[in-house]
Amino acid sequence: MAFLLDSNIIIYSYYKEFDFLRKLITDESCMVSEISRIGVLGYHALKMEEERYFQNVFSYVQIILPNQNIFNQAIILRKKYKLN
Repeated sequence: MAFLLDSNIIIYSYYKEFDFLRKLITDESCMVSEISRIGVLGYHALKMEEERYFQNVFSYVQIILPNQNIFNQAIILRKKYKLN
């Protein structure tokens, strides 16, 4: 089973108190949406050290490009689980 990581998981993994998340990120079954990559790296106040860390994460983890089918599935899941 594959897992789509939320951008918050990636952001929190930067901090030492959440370094256990790094194991999750490096799991081969985890992927990240291109939308999350934009959200994390596009943050205007990102420090150089943070950007290097996140660039490294995104060079390692599989990035998926959303298409119409993915967005349709997201709509179904949001309704089913009452997600925001």
